[in-house]
Amino acid sequence: RAAWWAQRTVQSQSPDYRDHLWLGHLLMKSGQSLDKAEEHLTQAVRLGEKHPESWLALIELLAKHKGDQVPAVLKIKEAERKLPKDKIDLTLARAYEILKKDKESEHHFQKALKALPDSPAVLRQVAIRHLMQRKLKEAEPVLRRMLQLEKLGKDDESWARSNLALLLSAGTNFNRFKEAIRLTGLEIDGEGKVVKAAKGKADFGDQKTLLRLQARTLATQPAWKIREAALSRLETLEKQAGLNLDDQFILAQLYNAKGDSQKAHSHLAALSRKKGVPPQFMAFYAQSLLAQNEIDGAKRIIDLLKQMQAQNPTRPIAIALVELQARWHEARNEQAKAKAVIDARLKSPESKAEESLLLMHFHARQKNFAEARRLLSKVWTDCEAEVAGGAAVALLRAEKSTEKQRQSVLARLGQALIKHPRRATLHVQVGDVHDLAGDYRKAEEAYRKALKIEPGNVMALNNLAWLLAQRTDQVKEAERLINRAIEEIGPRGQLLDTRAIVYLKQNKPREAQLDLDDAIKEQKTATRAFHQAQVAEAVNDRTKV
Repeated sequence: RAAWWAQRTVQSQSPDYRDHLWLGHLLMKSGQSLDKAEEHLTQAVRLGEKHPESWLALIELLAKHKGDQVPAVLKIKEAERKLPKDKIDLTLARAYEILKKDKESEHHFQKALKALPDSPAVLRQVAIRHLMQRKLKEAEPVLRRMLQLEKLGKDDESWARSNLALLLSAGTNFNRFKEAIRLTGLEIDGEGKVVKAAKGKADFGDQKTLLRLQARTLATQPAWKIREAALSRLETLEKQAGLNLDDQFILAQLYNAKGDSQKAHSHLAALSRKKGVPPQFMAFYAQSLLAQNEIDGAKRIIDLLKQMQAQNPTRPIAIALVELQARWHEARNEQAKAKAVIDARLKSPESKAEESLLLMHFHARQKNFAEARRLLSKVWTDCEAEVAGGAAVALLRAEKSTEKQRQSVLARLGQALIKHPRRATLHVQVGDVHDLAGDYRKAEEAYRKALKIEPGNVMALNNLAWLLAQRTDQVKEAERLINRAIEEIGPRGQLLDTRAIVYLKQNKPREAQLDLDDAIKEQKTATRAFHQAQVAEAVNDRTKV
Protein backbone atom coordinates (compact mmCIF):
# COMPACT_ATOMS: atom_id res chain seq x y z
CA ARG A 1 0.00 0.00 0.00
CA ALA A 2 2.86 2.41 0.88
CA ALA A 3 4.55 1.67 -2.47
CA TRP A 4 1.25 2.23 -4.29
CA TRP A 5 0.71 5.61 -2.65
CA ALA A 6 4.31 6.59 -3.30
CA GLN A 7 3.94 5.88 -7.03
CA ARG A 8 0.86 8.08 -7.13
CA THR A 9 2.69 10.85 -5.27
CA VAL A 10 6.01 10.96 -7.15
CA GLN A 11 5.88 12.11 -10.75
CA SER A 12 7.98 10.00 -13.13
CA GLN A 13 9.49 13.17 -14.61
CA SER A 14 10.43 14.75 -11.25
CA PRO A 15 13.75 16.63 -11.56
CA ASP A 16 14.62 15.95 -7.91
CA TYR A 17 16.84 12.86 -7.46
CA ARG A 18 15.53 12.45 -3.91
CA ASP A 19 12.00 11.70 -5.15
CA HIS A 20 13.28 8.85 -7.31
CA LEU A 21 15.62 7.62 -4.58
CA TRP A 22 12.79 7.49 -2.05
CA LEU A 23 10.36 5.74 -4.40
CA GLY A 24 12.99 3.30 -5.73
CA HIS A 25 14.07 2.41 -2.19
CA LEU A 26 10.44 1.86 -1.12
CA LEU A 27 9.73 -0.40 -4.10
CA MET A 28 12.94 -2.35 -3.47
CA LYS A 29 12.18 -2.97 0.20
CA SER A 30 8.60 -4.00 -0.57
CA GLY A 31 9.91 -6.64 -2.99
CA GLN A 32 7.41 -5.46 -5.59
CA SER A 33 8.17 -4.12 -9.07
CA LEU A 34 11.96 -4.51 -8.90
CA ASP A 35 12.22 -3.41 -12.53
CA LYS A 36 10.31 -0.25 -11.66
CA ALA A 37 12.55 0.25 -8.64
CA GLU A 38 15.61 -0.04 -10.89
CA GLU A 39 14.16 2.58 -13.25
CA HIS A 40 13.69 5.09 -10.42
CA LEU A 41 17.09 4.38 -8.81
CA THR A 42 18.83 4.71 -12.18
CA GLN A 43 17.06 8.05 -12.59
CA ALA A 44 18.18 9.03 -9.07
CA VAL A 45 21.79 8.30 -10.05
CA ARG A 46 21.43 10.29 -13.29
CA LEU A 47 20.00 13.31 -11.50
CA GLY A 48 22.15 13.00 -8.37
CA GLU A 49 25.40 11.41 -9.48
CA LYS A 50 27.36 13.44 -6.92
CA HIS A 51 25.37 11.92 -4.05
CA PRO A 52 26.60 8.55 -2.67
CA GLU A 53 23.20 7.37 -1.42
CA SER A 54 21.85 7.15 -4.99
CA TRP A 55 24.70 4.88 -6.10
CA LEU A 56 24.51 2.72 -2.97
CA ALA A 57 20.76 2.12 -3.33
CA LEU A 58 21.14 1.08 -6.97
CA ILE A 59 24.09 -1.21 -6.17
CA GLU A 60 22.09 -2.82 -3.33
CA LEU A 61 19.16 -3.46 -5.69
CA LEU A 62 21.37 -5.05 -8.34
CA ALA A 63 23.43 -7.18 -5.94
CA LYS A 64 20.93 -8.23 -3.28
CA HIS A 65 17.49 -8.17 -4.86
CA LYS A 66 18.33 -9.06 -8.45
CA GLY A 67 21.18 -11.36 -7.45
CA ASP A 68 23.61 -10.21 -10.13
CA GLN A 69 26.94 -8.82 -8.95
CA VAL A 70 28.40 -8.11 -12.40
CA PRO A 71 26.28 -5.01 -13.13
CA ALA A 72 26.69 -3.99 -9.48
CA VAL A 73 30.50 -4.04 -9.84
CA LEU A 74 30.21 -2.05 -13.08
CA LYS A 75 28.15 0.57 -11.23
CA ILE A 76 30.85 0.76 -8.54
CA LYS A 77 33.43 1.49 -11.24
CA GLU A 78 31.14 4.13 -12.72
CA ALA A 79 30.60 5.70 -9.28
CA GLU A 80 34.38 5.86 -8.80
CA ARG A 81 34.61 8.00 -11.96
CA LYS A 82 31.72 10.34 -11.22
CA LEU A 83 31.67 10.93 -7.46
CA PRO A 84 33.51 13.89 -5.87
CA LYS A 85 37.03 12.92 -4.81
CA ASP A 86 36.36 13.30 -1.08
CA LYS A 87 33.39 10.87 -1.26
CA ILE A 88 34.86 8.10 -3.43
CA ASP A 89 36.58 5.84 -0.87
CA LEU A 90 33.83 5.88 1.74
CA THR A 91 31.19 5.15 -0.90
CA LEU A 92 33.24 2.35 -2.46
CA ALA A 93 33.89 0.87 0.97
CA ARG A 94 30.15 0.72 1.66
CA ALA A 95 29.40 -0.57 -1.84
CA TYR A 96 31.87 -3.45 -1.57
CA GLU A 97 30.43 -4.18 1.87
CA ILE A 98 27.02 -4.66 0.23
CA LEU A 99 28.67 -7.14 -2.15
CA LYS A 100 30.32 -8.90 0.84
CA LYS A 101 33.76 -8.21 -0.62
CA ASP A 102 35.49 -7.67 2.72
CA LYS A 103 39.02 -7.21 1.43
CA GLU A 104 38.06 -4.45 -1.02
CA SER A 105 35.72 -2.85 1.53
CA GLU A 106 38.39 -2.74 4.25
CA HIS A 107 40.92 -1.30 1.77
CA HIS A 108 38.66 1.65 0.92
CA PHE A 109 37.60 2.21 4.55
CA GLN A 110 41.27 2.55 5.51
CA LYS A 111 41.95 4.89 2.58
CA ALA A 112 38.99 7.06 3.58
CA LEU A 113 40.15 7.13 7.21
CA LYS A 114 43.69 8.06 6.21
CA ALA A 115 42.53 10.83 3.88
CA LEU A 116 39.88 12.24 6.25
CA PRO A 117 40.78 11.22 9.83
CA ASP A 118 38.56 13.93 11.34
CA SER A 119 35.50 13.39 9.16
CA PRO A 120 32.44 12.45 11.27
CA ALA A 121 30.91 10.65 8.28
CA VAL A 122 34.00 8.50 7.74
CA LEU A 123 34.48 7.75 11.43
CA ARG A 124 30.82 6.83 11.81
CA GLN A 125 30.86 4.39 8.89
CA VAL A 126 34.12 2.80 10.09
CA ALA A 127 32.62 2.38 13.57
CA ILE A 128 29.44 0.88 12.10
CA ARG A 129 31.53 -1.66 10.19
CA HIS A 130 33.42 -2.70 13.33
CA LEU A 131 30.22 -2.93 15.39
CA MET A 132 28.44 -5.06 12.77
CA GLN A 133 31.42 -7.42 12.70
CA ARG A 134 31.45 -7.53 16.54
CA LYS A 135 34.96 -6.05 16.54
CA LEU A 136 34.33 -4.06 19.70
CA LYS A 137 38.01 -3.51 20.48
CA GLU A 138 38.45 -1.81 17.09
CA ALA A 139 35.19 0.16 17.34
CA GLU A 140 35.94 1.74 20.72
CA PRO A 141 38.82 4.06 19.69
CA VAL A 142 36.87 5.20 16.63
CA LEU A 143 33.86 6.14 18.78
CA ARG A 144 36.11 7.93 21.26
CA ARG A 145 37.77 9.80 18.38
CA MET A 146 34.37 11.00 17.19
CA LEU A 147 33.52 12.40 20.62
CA GLN A 148 36.84 14.29 20.70
CA LEU A 149 36.09 16.21 17.50
CA GLU A 150 35.55 19.94 17.98
CA LYS A 151 32.99 20.11 15.20
CA LEU A 152 30.52 17.27 15.63
CA GLY A 153 26.85 17.51 14.77
CA LYS A 154 24.24 16.76 17.40
CA ASP A 155 23.06 13.61 15.63
CA ASP A 156 26.60 12.23 15.27
CA GLU A 157 27.41 13.03 18.90
CA SER A 158 24.27 11.28 20.19
CA TRP A 159 25.00 8.27 17.99
CA ALA A 160 28.62 7.99 19.15
CA ARG A 161 27.72 8.45 22.83
CA SER A 162 24.96 5.85 22.63
CA ASN A 163 27.10 3.22 20.95
CA LEU A 164 30.10 3.85 23.19
CA ALA A 165 27.86 3.55 26.26
CA LEU A 166 26.43 0.24 25.05
CA LEU A 167 29.90 -1.05 24.15
CA LEU A 168 31.43 -0.14 27.53
CA SER A 169 28.55 -1.71 29.47
CA ALA A 170 28.74 -4.98 27.52
CA GLY A 171 31.65 -6.41 29.53
CA THR A 172 32.12 -7.16 33.22
CA ASN A 173 34.51 -4.32 34.12
CA PHE A 174 32.70 -2.11 36.64
CA ASN A 175 34.76 1.02 35.97
CA ARG A 176 33.89 0.80 32.28
CA PHE A 177 30.24 0.35 33.24
CA LYS A 178 30.40 3.51 35.35
CA GLU A 179 31.90 5.39 32.41
CA ALA A 180 29.08 4.01 30.23
CA ILE A 181 26.30 5.35 32.44
CA ARG A 182 28.08 8.71 32.79
CA LEU A 183 27.74 9.01 29.01
CA THR A 184 23.98 8.71 29.56
CA GLY A 185 23.92 11.32 32.37
CA LEU A 186 23.93 8.94 35.35
CA GLU A 187 26.32 7.82 38.08
CA ILE A 188 26.50 5.50 41.11
CA ASP A 189 26.43 7.22 44.51
CA GLY A 190 28.16 6.12 47.72
CA GLU A 191 25.26 3.80 48.62
CA GLY A 192 25.33 2.03 45.25
CA LYS A 193 22.20 3.79 43.96
CA VAL A 194 21.79 5.18 40.45
CA VAL A 195 21.49 8.97 40.48
CA LYS A 196 21.70 11.84 38.02
CA ALA A 197 25.32 12.70 37.22
CA ALA A 198 26.59 15.81 38.98
CA LYS A 199 28.58 16.86 35.90
CA GLY A 200 27.81 16.74 32.22
CA LYS A 201 24.56 16.71 30.31
CA ALA A 202 23.15 13.89 28.21
CA ASP A 203 21.14 15.25 25.28
CA PHE A 204 19.78 12.54 23.01
CA GLY A 205 17.01 14.47 21.34
CA ASP A 206 14.00 13.01 23.15
CA GLN A 207 13.23 11.49 26.51
CA LYS A 208 12.27 8.05 25.18
CA THR A 209 15.63 7.62 23.47
CA LEU A 210 17.44 8.61 26.66
CA LEU A 211 15.36 6.30 28.88
CA ARG A 212 15.90 3.37 26.51
CA LEU A 213 19.68 3.91 26.43
CA GLN A 214 19.89 4.29 30.22
CA ALA A 215 17.81 1.15 30.75
CA ARG A 216 19.91 -0.94 28.39
CA THR A 217 23.21 0.08 29.96
CA LEU A 218 21.88 -0.39 33.51
CA ALA A 219 20.36 -3.79 32.69
CA THR A 220 23.83 -5.28 32.14
CA GLN A 221 24.48 -5.28 35.89
CA PRO A 222 22.91 -7.83 38.30
CA ALA A 223 23.15 -5.65 41.46
CA TRP A 224 19.55 -5.13 42.62
CA LYS A 225 19.79 -1.34 43.06
CA ILE A 226 21.02 -0.95 39.49
CA ARG A 227 18.50 -3.53 38.24
CA GLU A 228 15.65 -1.57 39.84
CA ALA A 229 16.82 1.61 38.11
CA ALA A 230 16.73 -0.20 34.76
CA LEU A 231 13.28 -1.61 35.56
CA SER A 232 11.81 1.76 36.47
CA ARG A 233 12.94 3.28 33.16
CA LEU A 234 11.53 0.44 31.08
CA GLU A 235 8.25 0.57 33.02
CA THR A 236 8.05 4.30 32.26
CA LEU A 237 8.60 3.56 28.57
CA GLU A 238 5.93 0.86 28.73
CA LYS A 239 3.38 3.38 30.04
CA GLN A 240 4.27 5.63 27.11
CA ALA A 241 3.86 2.71 24.64
CA GLY A 242 7.53 3.14 23.83
CA LEU A 243 8.80 -0.46 24.13
CA ASN A 244 10.16 -2.26 21.10
CA LEU A 245 10.78 -6.03 20.95
CA ASP A 246 14.27 -5.80 22.49
CA ASP A 247 13.00 -3.56 25.30
CA GLN A 248 10.20 -6.01 26.12
CA PHE A 249 12.66 -8.89 26.27
CA ILE A 250 15.06 -7.00 28.55
CA LEU A 251 12.13 -6.07 30.80
CA ALA A 252 11.08 -9.73 30.99
CA GLN A 253 14.66 -10.75 31.84
CA LEU A 254 14.80 -8.16 34.62
CA TYR A 255 11.52 -9.39 36.12
CA ASN A 256 12.82 -12.95 35.91
CA ALA A 257 16.05 -11.97 37.70
CA LYS A 258 13.99 -10.22 40.37
CA GLY A 259 12.02 -13.42 40.93
CA ASP A 260 8.75 -12.00 39.56
CA SER A 261 8.02 -14.90 37.20
CA GLN A 262 4.39 -13.84 36.72
CA LYS A 263 5.34 -10.51 35.14
CA ALA A 264 8.26 -12.08 33.27
CA HIS A 265 6.04 -14.73 31.71
CA SER A 266 3.33 -12.18 30.91
CA HIS A 267 5.79 -10.13 28.83
CA LEU A 268 7.36 -13.21 27.24
CA ALA A 269 3.92 -14.58 26.33
CA ALA A 270 3.06 -11.29 24.64
CA LEU A 271 6.34 -11.42 22.74
CA SER A 272 5.69 -14.99 21.57
CA ARG A 273 2.57 -13.80 19.74
CA LYS A 274 4.40 -11.15 17.72
CA LYS A 275 6.01 -11.45 14.32
CA GLY A 276 9.75 -11.12 13.91
CA VAL A 277 10.65 -12.21 17.45
CA PRO A 278 14.26 -13.53 17.57
CA PRO A 279 14.44 -17.25 18.39
CA GLN A 280 16.76 -16.65 21.35
CA PHE A 281 13.86 -14.81 23.06
CA MET A 282 11.70 -17.91 22.74
CA ALA A 283 14.51 -20.17 23.96
CA PHE A 284 14.77 -18.05 27.11
CA TYR A 285 10.99 -18.20 27.57
CA ALA A 286 10.92 -22.00 27.27
CA GLN A 287 13.80 -22.29 29.73
CA SER A 288 11.99 -20.02 32.19
CA LEU A 289 8.77 -22.03 31.90
CA LEU A 290 10.64 -25.28 32.55
CA ALA A 291 12.28 -23.72 35.62
CA GLN A 292 8.74 -23.05 36.94
CA ASN A 293 7.67 -26.61 35.98
CA GLU A 294 5.11 -25.23 33.50
CA ILE A 295 5.52 -28.23 31.21
CA ASP A 296 2.58 -27.66 28.85
CA GLY A 297 3.50 -24.03 28.26
CA ALA A 298 7.11 -24.96 27.66
CA LYS A 299 6.06 -27.55 25.04
CA ARG A 300 4.11 -24.93 23.10
CA ILE A 301 7.10 -22.58 22.98
CA ILE A 302 9.54 -25.38 22.12
CA ASP A 303 7.28 -26.34 19.18
CA LEU A 304 7.22 -22.69 18.07
CA LEU A 305 11.01 -22.60 18.32
CA LYS A 306 11.23 -25.73 16.16
CA GLN A 307 9.23 -23.96 13.44
CA MET A 308 11.50 -20.92 13.63
CA GLN A 309 14.59 -23.14 13.40
CA ALA A 310 13.18 -24.98 10.37
CA GLN A 311 12.68 -21.68 8.55
CA ASN A 312 16.09 -20.23 9.45
CA PRO A 313 18.42 -22.88 10.91
CA THR A 314 21.33 -21.78 13.13
CA ARG A 315 23.68 -23.87 15.25
CA PRO A 316 23.13 -22.00 18.58
CA ILE A 317 19.37 -22.50 18.38
CA ALA A 318 19.80 -26.13 17.28
CA ILE A 319 21.83 -26.80 20.44
CA ALA A 320 19.38 -24.83 22.59
CA LEU A 321 16.52 -26.92 21.21
CA VAL A 322 18.31 -30.17 22.07
CA GLU A 323 18.84 -28.97 25.64
CA LEU A 324 15.25 -27.71 25.99
CA GLN A 325 13.69 -30.88 24.57
CA ALA A 326 15.87 -33.06 26.80
CA ARG A 327 14.91 -31.08 29.90
CA TRP A 328 11.23 -31.18 28.90
CA HIS A 329 11.36 -34.98 28.73
CA GLU A 330 13.22 -35.05 32.06
CA ALA A 331 10.46 -32.95 33.63
CA ARG A 332 8.04 -35.67 32.52
CA ASN A 333 10.32 -38.43 33.90
CA GLU A 334 11.07 -39.59 30.36
CA GLN A 335 14.81 -39.97 30.79
CA ALA A 336 15.23 -42.44 27.91
CA LYS A 337 13.57 -40.02 25.49
CA ALA A 338 15.70 -37.16 26.84
CA LYS A 339 18.87 -39.14 26.17
CA ALA A 340 17.62 -40.11 22.71
CA VAL A 341 17.25 -36.42 21.78
CA ILE A 342 20.86 -35.76 22.80
CA ASP A 343 22.17 -38.92 21.12
CA ALA A 344 20.45 -37.95 17.87
CA ARG A 345 22.16 -34.55 17.92
CA LEU A 346 25.59 -36.04 18.66
CA LYS A 347 25.21 -38.46 15.72
CA SER A 348 24.12 -35.73 13.28
CA PRO A 349 26.70 -34.43 10.75
CA GLU A 350 26.18 -30.87 12.05
CA SER A 351 27.32 -31.79 15.57
CA LYS A 352 30.65 -30.47 16.84
CA ALA A 353 32.97 -32.43 19.12
CA GLU A 354 32.49 -30.09 22.10
CA GLU A 355 28.77 -30.92 22.16
CA SER A 356 29.68 -34.10 24.07
CA LEU A 357 29.19 -31.84 27.11
CA LEU A 358 25.42 -32.11 26.54
CA LEU A 359 25.43 -35.84 27.32
CA MET A 360 27.80 -35.49 30.27
CA HIS A 361 25.58 -32.82 31.86
CA PHE A 362 22.50 -35.00 31.26
CA HIS A 363 24.02 -37.91 33.20
CA ALA A 364 25.13 -35.55 35.98
CA ARG A 365 21.56 -34.24 36.30
CA GLN A 366 20.36 -37.84 36.62
CA LYS A 367 23.03 -38.40 39.29
CA ASN A 368 24.50 -41.08 37.07
CA PHE A 369 27.96 -39.91 38.07
CA ALA A 370 29.86 -42.99 36.93
CA GLU A 371 28.68 -42.50 33.33
CA ALA A 372 29.27 -38.73 33.58
CA ARG A 373 32.87 -39.39 34.67
CA ARG A 374 33.34 -41.83 31.81
CA LEU A 375 32.20 -39.18 29.33
CA LEU A 376 34.46 -36.62 30.97
CA SER A 377 37.52 -38.16 29.31
CA LYS A 378 35.92 -37.37 25.93
CA VAL A 379 35.19 -33.82 27.10
CA TRP A 380 38.88 -33.34 27.93
CA THR A 381 39.71 -34.38 24.37
CA ASP A 382 36.96 -32.41 22.62
CA CYS A 383 36.87 -29.13 24.54
CA GLU A 384 39.13 -26.28 25.56
CA ALA A 385 41.08 -27.07 28.74
CA GLU A 386 39.25 -24.43 30.82
CA VAL A 387 35.85 -25.73 29.69
CA ALA A 388 36.77 -29.32 30.50
CA GLY A 389 38.30 -28.26 33.81
CA GLY A 390 35.16 -26.35 34.77
CA ALA A 391 32.99 -29.38 33.94
CA ALA A 392 35.30 -31.67 35.94
CA VAL A 393 35.24 -29.44 39.04
CA ALA A 394 31.44 -29.08 38.80
CA LEU A 395 31.12 -32.86 38.68
CA LEU A 396 33.32 -33.25 41.76
CA ARG A 397 31.10 -30.77 43.61
CA ALA A 398 27.90 -32.54 42.50
CA GLU A 399 28.86 -35.91 43.97
CA LYS A 400 30.65 -36.97 47.11
CA SER A 401 33.99 -37.21 45.33
CA THR A 402 36.75 -39.58 46.35
CA GLU A 403 40.48 -38.86 46.65
CA LYS A 404 41.07 -40.98 43.54
CA GLN A 405 38.58 -38.91 41.51
CA ARG A 406 40.11 -35.65 42.69
CA GLN A 407 43.61 -36.82 41.86
CA SER A 408 42.43 -37.81 38.38
CA VAL A 409 41.14 -34.26 37.76
CA LEU A 410 44.35 -32.75 39.19
CA ALA A 411 46.38 -34.92 36.80
CA ARG A 412 44.33 -33.67 33.84
CA LEU A 413 44.70 -30.05 34.96
CA GLY A 414 48.44 -30.61 35.43
CA GLN A 415 48.74 -31.83 31.84
CA ALA A 416 46.79 -28.80 30.63
CA LEU A 417 49.08 -26.45 32.61
CA ILE A 418 52.18 -27.96 30.99
CA LYS A 419 50.73 -26.79 27.64
CA HIS A 420 49.20 -23.54 28.98
CA PRO A 421 51.11 -22.44 32.11
CA ARG A 422 49.86 -18.83 31.83
CA ARG A 423 46.15 -19.62 31.89
CA ALA A 424 44.94 -18.29 35.24
CA THR A 425 41.60 -20.13 35.10
CA LEU A 426 43.37 -23.50 35.14
CA HIS A 427 45.22 -22.52 38.33
CA VAL A 428 41.90 -21.46 39.89
CA GLN A 429 40.44 -24.87 39.03
CA VAL A 430 43.43 -26.59 40.65
CA GLY A 431 42.75 -24.49 43.76
CA ASP A 432 39.09 -25.50 43.72
CA VAL A 433 39.98 -29.21 43.67
CA HIS A 434 42.38 -28.79 46.60
CA ASP A 435 39.69 -26.80 48.43
CA LEU A 436 37.23 -29.69 47.94
CA ALA A 437 39.85 -32.06 49.36
CA GLY A 438 40.37 -29.83 52.39
CA ASP A 439 43.98 -29.09 51.46
CA TYR A 440 43.70 -25.34 52.01
CA ARG A 441 47.44 -24.66 51.84
CA LYS A 442 47.67 -26.03 48.30
CA ALA A 443 44.41 -24.27 47.38
CA GLU A 444 45.86 -20.95 48.57
CA GLU A 445 49.04 -21.59 46.60
CA ALA A 446 47.07 -22.23 43.39
CA TYR A 447 44.90 -19.11 43.80
CA ARG A 448 48.01 -16.98 44.39
CA LYS A 449 49.57 -18.38 41.20
CA ALA A 450 46.44 -17.38 39.30
CA LEU A 451 46.63 -13.83 40.71
CA LYS A 452 50.29 -13.54 39.82
CA ILE A 453 49.34 -14.23 36.19
CA GLU A 454 46.08 -12.24 36.23
CA PRO A 455 45.85 -9.84 39.22
CA GLY A 456 42.20 -9.03 38.48
CA ASN A 457 40.96 -12.63 38.25
CA VAL A 458 37.71 -12.35 40.20
CA MET A 459 37.28 -16.06 40.98
CA ALA A 460 40.80 -16.25 42.41
CA LEU A 461 40.26 -13.06 44.45
CA ASN A 462 36.93 -14.30 45.81
CA ASN A 463 38.04 -17.84 46.60
CA LEU A 464 41.30 -16.77 48.23
CA ALA A 465 39.46 -14.14 50.30
CA TRP A 466 37.07 -16.86 51.51
CA LEU A 467 39.96 -19.11 52.52
CA LEU A 468 41.88 -16.38 54.32
CA ALA A 469 38.77 -15.21 56.18
CA GLN A 470 38.84 -18.48 58.10
CA ARG A 471 42.20 -17.43 59.63
CA THR A 472 42.18 -14.66 62.20
CA ASP A 473 45.66 -13.42 61.28
CA GLN A 474 44.84 -13.02 57.56
CA VAL A 475 41.34 -11.55 57.64
CA LYS A 476 42.62 -8.06 56.70
CA GLU A 477 44.18 -9.43 53.53
CA ALA A 478 40.90 -11.24 52.85
CA GLU A 479 39.05 -7.89 53.05
CA ARG A 480 41.54 -6.27 50.68
CA LEU A 481 41.18 -9.11 48.17
CA ILE A 482 37.39 -9.18 48.13
CA ASN A 483 37.23 -5.39 47.80
CA ARG A 484 39.50 -5.68 44.76
CA ALA A 485 37.11 -8.22 43.26
CA ILE A 486 34.17 -5.86 43.83
CA GLU A 487 36.11 -3.02 42.21
CA GLU A 488 36.66 -5.27 39.17
CA ILE A 489 33.07 -6.35 38.42
CA GLY A 490 30.89 -4.44 40.86
CA PRO A 491 28.86 -5.40 43.95
CA ARG A 492 27.58 -8.78 42.77
CA GLY A 493 25.80 -11.13 45.14
CA GLN A 494 28.48 -13.82 45.24
CA LEU A 495 31.15 -11.28 46.17
CA LEU A 496 28.97 -9.48 48.72
CA ASP A 497 28.26 -12.85 50.35
CA THR A 498 32.01 -13.48 50.72
CA ARG A 499 32.62 -9.98 52.08
CA ALA A 500 29.83 -10.47 54.61
CA ILE A 501 31.70 -13.49 56.01
CA VAL A 502 34.92 -11.44 56.07
CA TYR A 503 33.11 -8.71 58.05
CA LEU A 504 31.61 -11.31 60.38
CA LYS A 505 35.09 -12.69 61.13
CA GLN A 506 36.12 -9.12 62.01
CA ASN A 507 33.16 -8.81 64.41
CA LYS A 508 31.37 -6.32 62.13
CA PRO A 509 27.84 -7.80 62.03
CA ARG A 510 26.16 -4.57 60.85
CA GLU A 511 28.39 -4.33 57.76
CA ALA A 512 27.91 -8.06 57.15
CA GLN A 513 24.13 -7.71 57.33
CA LEU A 514 24.09 -4.81 54.82
CA ASP A 515 26.06 -6.87 52.29
CA LEU A 516 23.87 -9.93 52.81
CA ASP A 517 20.71 -7.85 52.39
CA ASP A 518 21.96 -6.66 49.01
CA ALA A 519 23.12 -10.14 47.98
CA ILE A 520 19.73 -11.68 48.84
CA LYS A 521 17.81 -8.94 47.03
CA GLU A 522 19.85 -9.77 43.95
CA GLN A 523 19.13 -13.51 44.34
CA LYS A 524 17.98 -15.49 47.36
CA THR A 525 19.92 -18.71 47.95
CA ALA A 526 20.08 -21.20 50.82
CA THR A 527 23.75 -20.35 51.44
CA ARG A 528 23.03 -16.64 51.81
CA ALA A 529 20.11 -17.34 54.11
CA PHE A 530 22.41 -19.51 56.26
CA HIS A 531 24.94 -16.70 56.43
CA GLN A 532 22.15 -14.36 57.54
CA ALA A 533 21.47 -16.78 60.36
CA GLN A 534 25.14 -16.65 61.33
CA VAL A 535 25.00 -12.85 61.49
CA ALA A 536 21.83 -13.00 63.59
CA GLU A 537 23.50 -15.45 65.94
CA ALA A 538 26.47 -13.10 66.30
CA VAL A 539 24.14 -10.41 67.69
CA ASN A 540 22.16 -12.92 69.81
CA ASP A 541 18.94 -12.54 67.76
CA ARG A 542 17.68 -16.10 68.32
CA THR A 543 14.26 -15.42 66.75
CA LYS A 544 15.87 -14.31 63.50
CA VAL A 545 18.23 -17.28 63.54
